[in-house]
Amino acid sequence: MTTHFPPPCVPLAHADATLARQGFALLDAASVQQWLDVPAQELAALAPSWGKPGTDHVFPPFPSLVPRPEGQPGRPKTEA
Repeated sequence: MTTHFPPPCVPLAHADATLARQGFALLDAASVQQWLDVPAQELAALAPSWGKPGTDHVFPPFPSLVPRPEGQPGRPKTEA
């Protein structure tokens, strides 16, 4: 038997306080819709792109994944 644990969503009215206290606030779909003030159909139109990484080149690769010269410990040096 599998037990389902719902995510710890907070009501929209508590989002600001929760964000200030925890650093994040998880909202359910209805709260997101209310917060953005958009129809459900507009949010549903985004569903095909959820979970698919985009081609965002803003973030550099993780330093641990950048190849280092043999025998060079630590973080690789970046060129200025």
